[in-house]
Amino acid sequence: MKSLFMPTLVRRVVLALLCAFSIAWVMLMAVQYREVRHNEVGDAGTSAFIAATADALSYVTEPNELRILAIATFKQANTQLMRDQRSSLVLVKAWDREQHRMVFASAGAEDVTLPESDVGGTVLQSVRGEAHVVHVATSPRWALMMAVPRITERWLLKELGVSLSKYMVIAFPFVLLPVWLAVRQGLRPLQRLSDRIAARSPDDLSALAVDPTYAELKPLVSVLDELMTQLRIKIGREHAFVQDAAHELRTPMAVISAQAHVLAKAADDLRKVGSGLSTAVNNYNSFVSSFETRSLVTARKFRDLNIEPGRRDIDVLAPVEALPRYSDEELALSDNDPEEPPQIAAE
Repeated sequence: MKSLFMPTLVRRVVLALLCAFSIAWVMLMAVQYREVRHNEVGDAGTSAFIAATADALSYVTEPNELRILAIATFKQANTQLMRDQRSSLVLVKAWDREQHRMVFASAGAEDVTLPESDVGGTVLQSVRGEAHVVHVATSPRWALMMAVPRITERWLLKELGVSLSKYMVIAFPFVLLPVWLAVRQGLRPLQRLSDRIAARSPDDLSALAVDPTYAELKPLVSVLDELMTQLRIKIGREHAFVQDAAHELRTPMAVISAQAHVLAKAADDLRKVGSGLSTAVNNYNSFVSSFETRSLVTARKFRDLNIEPGRRDIDVLAPVEALPRYSDEELALSDNDPEEPPQIAAE
């Protein structure tokens, strides 16, 4: 559903074409409206009608003949109005100029005043509140007047709109199809360029190496090649920076590794020394204990019997403490931080 309303270039061209047709339709409506309004009063057709009617009046000799001509004109004009589906009727009036009397007048034509000109013509006149275009043909004796109701705005706009819309609807597909094909063909190079870029591997930052046929695509290809060049330069700089950083870190890491190895070896040596010292202390204490239980007891018995054992007394040997001794400060620190063992004070 989203793809249906997704903006596309083809849809935009179609909408632009619709807007162009709408503007053209409005402009044609305005031009034809102006022409119709202008032709209501003084066009070539009206002039020809007046001339033909005046020529026919020159052959009329009797009032009855004029009456017949007026009735025929009345019927012909109203038949055309009914075909055009207009509600008002044409008013016709025949006049005897010599005797100054009316020969024929259709319903409502009595209120129409004839122009004073002897050559006839066309004028605008209001008859019973409705605008009429009054055409008058004259001869030396006779005068024939035809008052045509002026076209209303609503009827004129409706007729012009329907007439123009019919032709616009017929013309639209014939204009749309070539434009749509042209846009579709024009977008194919862009689609091929998009497919070519999509087919490249993620690590391929080389130039597109495309020479587009259409001039509109050349700036796009040029910008893409420039972007690829900038990416290659940036990645090269980052790669060089990583190599330099790795080289700078290699020496400190080697030193740290060596020191860690020395510390590990020193820890092993200290562990061995501690184990040896512990064995020596244990052996010494065992010797002292054995010495007290065997030699010192006999020596004391000799002394008690006043037997001279030698020139000096044998002192009592104290055993060596196996546990480390701590100073008062170290014991105080141990009380403040029970989790950290106190350090052995240097003698």
